[in-house]
Amino acid sequence: MSEYDPAISALAASGADMVRLARLLADTRSQLQHDALYIFQASGGIGSGGKRRTTRTLLAFETPDSALLFAQRNQLHDDSVSPRLRRLTLTQLLLAMVRDPGIGGLLIVRDGDEYVAGRMPEGLLVERASLF
Repeated sequence: MSEYDPAISALAASGADMVRLARLLADTRSQLQHDALYIFQASGGIGSGGKRRTTRTLLAFETPDSALLFAQRNQLHDDSVSPRLRRLTLTQLLLAMVRDPGIGGLLIVRDGDEYVAGRMPEGLLVERASLF
């Protein structure tokens, strides 16, 4: 276990496979320009105490500018939901996937990708199943 960094050990302690995690982190990091990624965390209007019935995909962006451009093109704000930009590391996002079975995947959207309103952007997809 000592050959793995503490982040991988923390993920493995949550039930993920250590060898897969180490390989996945190395492969994914080699394709990214940044280890820190930006996601939108919505507040208000999302949860009303009920359980989620479907899995969702987290969208993560390499820069805050890319995240904001995507939000503007898709009008991700209204009176009931106000998304907030959060900076998280790849390891933190993978840990969220391990801990929350409602997260089925992480889509990392690269800088320079075109954002078409109403369509999911393209990017690097990490599926929850690849962690176990």
